[in-house]
Amino acid sequence: MFIKSKTFCTPIDILRDEKNNEYMAVKIKDESGWLTVSIDGRVDAFNFESVVNNVSSAIDCGHAHVMLDLTFTKFLSLKAIKFFADIADKVSCLGGKLVLVGASEKLKYQISTYASLDAMEIVRSGKDWQDYRQSETIDQAAVQPNA
Repeated sequence: MFIKSKTFCTPIDILRDEKNNEYMAVKIKDESGWLTVSIDGRVDAFNFESVVNNVSSAIDCGHAHVMLDLTFTKFLSLKAIKFFADIADKVSCLGGKLVLVGASEKLKYQISTYASLDAMEIVRSGKDWQDYRQSETIDQAAVQPNA
């Protein structure tokens, strides 16, 4: 269940899984009402639970808009793909959205194979993400009632 709140609990830097020269980092922060989750490296059986716990607790703080930056993501396990698909469905039910940023063609194919992309929006790069956010701000301003 999501708690509707405008405050963000705590920005999170998780550095895990440096075994066998594998590096994985997850950064979670609030950026103007969007929960941004940046994954660098792999999300697999060794670090999946930690990623899920931290992302879930951040979303439980009240975020209905989630940006998942996969620019530097090398691998998402099947469980991770299904988890992010579930998050997309949940935030969609709250009137929010999950936006994938910078996903490689390989990752997009894997996600579409094991989960639906229907509840997700896809943005090619960080620059395109900034343009997306700018257009969203303009769209919101256009529907704001005059005071």
